[in-house]
Amino acid sequence: MNRETEESGRRLQAREREAQAVELRKNGLSYAAIGAELGISDEGARKACKRALERMLSELQESAEELREIELGRLDHMQTALWQKALDGDCQTIDRVLRIMQRRAKLAGLDAPERVEQTINEAGYTDDQIQEAARILTCTESQETNK
Repeated sequence: MNRETEESGRRLQAREREAQAVELRKNGLSYAAIGAELGISDEGARKACKRALERMLSELQESAEELREIELGRLDHMQTALWQKALDGDCQTIDRVLRIMQRRAKLAGLDAPERVEQTINEAGYTDDQIQEAARILTCTESQETNK
């Protein structure tokens, strides 16, 4: 087996172990129990969960960006189809074009931000994302102290 194939195999095993670690954590196991189950240290289990959750968050953000680009393209296509009729003075079409332009500006973040109750920390995570990650990562810690 060549070196590249071995490295690829190790990465695949690491990803599988990370996915298993997250599943075990979601099922309420402590890092110590996850480590024992997967044959890694407690710290290795914690890091595996953290890497997997960070990867999931990154993939989610990439998916949102791809969807945003698709939607912006659709809006461009609709506006192009209506543009000449709007320039000719059709009031209903002008209103449609303005609505498309408003939607594009909002989707692209061009408008002034609207006041939102949810905050984003320095790392770019929303409060809900942080709370969900904290819940997953700490749900069994209280169980461990009660043992």
